[in-house]
Amino acid sequence: METSSEKELLKDYLNQYYRAKIRREQLEKRLINVRVEMAHPIQGVNYAPTPHSNTNNTNYGPAEALVMLGTEIEELICQQQKVITRMMMNVMHVMNYLDVDSTERAIMEYRHIDCLSWKTIYRKMNLTRTPCFSYYNNGLHLLLAVEDVRNILEEYSRRHDILKERN
Repeated sequence: METSSEKELLKDYLNQYYRAKIRREQLEKRLINVRVEMAHPIQGVNYAPTPHSNTNNTNYGPAEALVMLGTEIEELICQQQKVITRMMMNVMHVMNYLDVDSTERAIMEYRHIDCLSWKTIYRKMNLTRTPCFSYYNNGLHLLLAVEDVRNILEEYSRRHDILKERN
């Protein structure tokens, strides 16, 4: 018999793909903001008060910083895409322990792979809230009954605890 903490851990594990997608979307919004800033850079020329001196120079500081920031964000987006792929594979691997044609799997895939809202899932499944949640909870129960899934969650929990200690 699973505990509520095991169910919460499984839900957290299944939500890792969604969280990774949200992180990428945040980075993409930041990149858009940086590109808007780059389209209107502030440039200036610093002049020395002494005539004919060699101290006249152009100050590109803010524009250069924006270019570097944009490049850094693009690299983070590429890294995040790799994370997203790995997270999706993790979630799909666990889902493979459910019957392909089961309602439980369909609901769980809609929620954790397609990242649909519950309202959309109700409509797609032609179910009301209560039976939809019943199928979902039954899917969690079926997954927690699989020894391989429990081992995956144990490893995930161990890694997650290590990350918490670092923060």
